[in-house]
Amino acid sequence: MPAERERVIEALESALRVGQGRVNIYPENQGQTTFSEATAQEKTWSVPDFAWRYSSDLHCADCDIHYSEPTPAAFSFNSRSAPARPAAASAA
Repeated sequence: MPAERERVIEALESALRVGQGRVNIYPENQGQTTFSEATAQEKTWSVPDFAWRYSSDLHCADCDIHYSEPTPAAFSFNSRSAPARPAAASAA
């Protein structure tokens, strides 16, 4: 299993590099119902019909919002500065 784990890590790192810090993961067998053999009751679960989106920076991959770097003052109860807010959208 360690070899499989290393292949997955390498593939994700490559995808993040090619995708400029963003990657979408599409589960195998999307939309299908699968039967678990882990229990005697054979509970069912469904594979989601959507992609899991990930980003390597301060960015929400689902709603495409970029966040500014948090500052220590944002975590202080004694500070009057506002918490970290989304950065202004850059022109694409």
